[in-house]
Amino acid sequence: MPKGIPASGKRVIKVTAKRLSHDGKTMTVDEWAAAIGLTANAISARLRKGWPVCDALQPGRNWAPGRVFTTKYEVSGGREVQRIIAEKAIGKPLPSGAEVHHVDGNGRNNDPSNLVICQDKSYHRLLHVRTAALDACGNANYRKCIYCQQYDDPANMRVNRSAHHVQCKTAYEYNRRSK
Repeated sequence: MPKGIPASGKRVIKVTAKRLSHDGKTMTVDEWAAAIGLTANAISARLRKGWPVCDALQPGRNWAPGRVFTTKYEVSGGREVQRIIAEKAIGKPLPSGAEVHHVDGNGRNNDPSNLVICQDKSYHRLLHVRTAALDACGNANYRKCIYCQQYDDPANMRVNRSAHHVQCKTAYEYNRRSK
């Protein structure tokens, strides 16, 4: 292997430039990060991956050179529109970790009557689990067995992070061992 190239064969580009120039402006990575709303680590990582400076300074999650960023939600100024609408509805910024749930499941229907503010991700997930149960069997309290895929009363199941019938798990384990 030539000197400077690791055994993996991939070139490692170190970000040694203290200042980056783009669109006639020259700033440090930290100054660019504050100006465009990215973290300095994100910009540095992009540069280490070989991105051109103009691409490395583009805001947006999961964005990569030559790739169009798409989301099932409308985005305005790098923020999801439903968050902006929910904040206007309650008259203050959403708390840290809060998520916005669309009642009808349509991520582009941002009518305030269609939005529910969830205190965290786990509550948002619970809304989706209960909605799926209500749609599938008519009872939002039922849970889906991870083995037989049938909905049933949680009293008939073991429920931790997921739910399952004891008989279904036993049959699954028996079949797995007999292979």
